[in-house]
Amino acid sequence: MSAPTDAASLRRLEPAAVKQILEDGNAREAVAILDVRDADEVAAGAIAGRRHLASTEFHDDGRVDALLDELAEAGKRTVIVHCMHSQKRGPACAARLADRIKAREAGGGAAAAGAAVAGPEVVVLTGGYHAFSAQVGEGGPLIVKEELP
Repeated sequence: MSAPTDAASLRRLEPAAVKQILEDGNAREAVAILDVRDADEVAAGAIAGRRHLASTEFHDDGRVDALLDELAEAGKRTVIVHCMHSQKRGPACAARLADRIKAREAGGGAAAAGAAVAGPEVVVLTGGYHAFSAQVGEGGPLIVKEELP
C-alpha cells in the first residue's frame, strides 16, 4: 500500500487559469470542477457546471468511487477541487481523491470490476471559490446561485 497523498504535493491552479479553462470549450470538456463545500455554501454561489460532493462525504469509499466512475464515463482527465478558500477541506478532499485513484489503479476499488482504472489528475484551485469569484465577478456567467432542496 502506498503512502497517503500529501495535500501540499498536489498541483495548484490559480483562479485566472481556471477561468481560462472554463471559457475554452475544448479545454472545458476534459476538466471537472469539484466543489466540496456544504450545500448551504454552494447555494450562495458556485462555479457553473461544477460537481458537488460535500467534504463530509469523503469518508465513504463508495461515494468517492461513484464520483470517479462518473468522471471516467464523462472522459474527464483533470479534476479541480475546491472549498471556500482551499486551505483545509479542498486540499484534504483532493488528497483523499488522489488516494482513491491510486487504490483503484492498484486494483483495490470499484474500477477493478472491469471499468478503466486510470483516474484523472487531481489539482487544487488556489484560494478556492472565494478567490475564483473575486477573479470572475459574482454576476458573470461562470458563477451560479441555486436554491437549497
